Amino acid sequence: MNRGISLIFFIILTLFLFVSCGTPTIINFTDAISLVSTSDTTNNTISLHFTVDTNEFENITSSDLDSASPSVVFLYSITDNSTTNIYQGTKFKSLFSSKYKGTNYFGYPIYEIDEGNGICEVSLSDLDSSLSGTYSLFPLKRSGISTVADPTYTYSQSESDIDFLNNETYTFTFSVEKSTDYNYKMKVNISVEDESLKDENIYRYKSNEYFYTLNSSDISDSAKDYSFVTNNSSVKGNTTSINFFAAVNFRGNFSNIFWSDLKYVGSITL
Repeated sequence: MNRGISLIFFIILTLFLFVSCGTPTIINFTDAISLVSTSDTTNNTISLHFTVDTNEFENITSSDLDSASPSVVFLYSITDNSTTNIYQGTKFKSLFSSKYKGTNYFGYPIYEIDEGNGICEVSLSDLDSSLSGTYSLFPLKRSGISTVADPTYTYSQSESDIDFLNNETYTFTFSVEKSTDYNYKMKVNISVEDESLKDENIYRYKSNEYFYTLNSSDISDSAKDYSFVTNNSSVKGNTTSINFFAAVNFRGNFSNIFWSDLKYVGSITL
C-alpha cells in the first residue's frame, strides 16, 4: 500500500513540475540567416555578407531576442598552404559543432576564449606525420575590445550603429596593409547594402598585434597562433595564409542558445 501511495505521489509531483516549468521552446534560426562569402584575389580581400530575414522567424518576434542578439563571431587560423586550409576548415567545423553548436539547436556560450589554445584545435600530425603541434582557431579582436565572449562576441545587435534586424545585408570586408616587409595590419570595412558604414583595425587574439609572414623574426615562442611555425622550422618561408571563419549566435526568451554552422569565409595571403 505504501509503495502504491509513493508511486502515485511521484507521478503527481512529476506532472506538477512539467506543468509549472512548461514545455521547452526551441527556436531554429537556420532559415532566417544567410551567410555568403566572396573573395577578390586582385585586391587580396575576402568578404562575408550577412543577412537576417525576420520574416522567417517562427513562433517569436524580434522583441523576444536579447539586446545583444544576434551577434557574429569572427575567427581565424594561420596556415602555410591551401591543402591544410581545406583540412583544418573541415576539422574546425566539426569541432565547433560538437563544442558550441550542440545537438537539436541546444548550443553553448563561449564565455571566455582561451588565449593559449584558441576555441578549438586540430593536430598537424593527423595531416602529416612529420609535423608536430596544432592549428588553432582564435578570435579576431577589435581595437579597444579586451575580450571576445558571450553574448556580444565580435559584432552584435547592441551596438548603436548596427541593426542586424532591419532585413538588410551587412558586409564585412577584410584586407591587409603592409607595415614592414614581414608585418601586416588587418582592416575590416563594414557596409550596409553597399553603403560603407565604418572602417576599423582588427587584430590577432592579442590586442593591437600585427599579422606576420612565416619568416618574420617577430614571431615569438609565446605566439600561440603561430605555434606550428615555432614547432616546424620547415614551414618558415612558405606562403602565409590567414583563414577566416564566422558563426552567428541567437539567444533570448526561449530555451536554447542557437549557433549557426561555422562558416569558412576565405583566406588572405601575406
